[in-house]
Amino acid sequence: MNIFGQGHAFLAIQSMIPAHVPMIDGINGWVVKSEKTDTGAKLIVTSKNAKEIAHIRGLGFYGLMVTGSHHQSHHLSLARGVNVHAH
Repeated sequence: MNIFGQGHAFLAIQSMIPAHVPMIDGINGWVVKSEKTDTGAKLIVTSKNAKEIAHIRGLGFYGLMVTGSHHQSHHLSLARGVNVHAH
């Protein structure tokens, strides 16, 4: 998937996509990688299992971004005022 944008969206894409790779890599046997591009980033999610390929395609970008249980702790930290985006 090619995700692209300009300005703040571009910066968010180049930060968000690589940050999600370790969160979803390995789920359901998926292999997940990303590459930064001149316009944003590529999200590459693959599987050798035909059912999982259909699953990946069905989820699309937004579905893939929320797959797994990493968002619960992320949002709880945000609600507690912890800057989870600080590097």
